[in-house]
Amino acid sequence: MIKFTRFIFSSLILVSSAAVCGESKGIYPSINDKDIPEPIKCYAFLGDITGDKEMPVGLAVRLCAGTRNAKATLACYKMSFEALGLNRGLAIELCSEGRKLQ
Repeated sequence: MIKFTRFIFSSLILVSSAAVCGESKGIYPSINDKDIPEPIKCYAFLGDITGDKEMPVGLAVRLCAGTRNAKATLACYKMSFEALGLNRGLAIELCSEGRKLQ
């Protein structure tokens, strides 16, 4: 009986620790956070700032890759996509910094 009780308690500890580890901490990055790289900020805030929540992941990564200023990249994309009426691909070509670094 003692072995069975130990097994039950061990199982409960393992299950509860996995549940605690899997919980979200509720910490969301800020666009002004200095510790987060600019490409990550750009990708994280793309839908919020530009309003383009339907952009495929690959295009979003292409837009944000290599950016040194997330706000400027997203503002450029928003203006070219909405105001100029460019499609996503052309707006990304215009505003992406990834190819400019080569």
